[in-house]
Amino acid sequence: MGLITGIRFFYPMIVALLLLIISAVPIYIVGLSAFFPVVDVMVIYYWASSRPRVMPDWFIFLLGVLRDGVEGLTIGISSCVYLLVKFIVVASRGLYIRGGFLLVWQGFAIAAIIAIAGKWLLVSFVMNKPISLDSAIMQLMFSIAMYPVFYWFLNLVNITVPDNYHDA
Repeated sequence: MGLITGIRFFYPMIVALLLLIISAVPIYIVGLSAFFPVVDVMVIYYWASSRPRVMPDWFIFLLGVLRDGVEGLTIGISSCVYLLVKFIVVASRGLYIRGGFLLVWQGFAIAAIIAIAGKWLLVSFVMNKPISLDSAIMQLMFSIAMYPVFYWFLNLVNITVPDNYHDA
């Protein structure tokens, strides 16, 4: 029984890795392939706002390194953005955690703005020229629109995580 409970603790990390892999697969849908939602930020936001202990900082850093490797970016850009998002969400989670889904969704919108703008700024800085904002804005809008679906899915995963790993 203890082994099963221990494995269930890693479900959020396993789901995060699977979603990273799925989001990295090239999808050729005319007009939408460049605007895939920021699934990583959705996962980090969800777990940082509901159970920060099941998504530790070292894993978020690793997730960012993997994302940078997949996207061909300078290693560390996504890690910095993801850790900043987690820090902000955990620091402010008392403001919205008990306020209902609309407040949580609004919190995600703010976190997505911070993540996409932060990544845009860092990539522009590294490339030494501003990159186009068009795809970033479309990705932001698509991510905010898709968050309820991912929230529902992550709630299903949350049910499987052992109760003794709940945060206050």
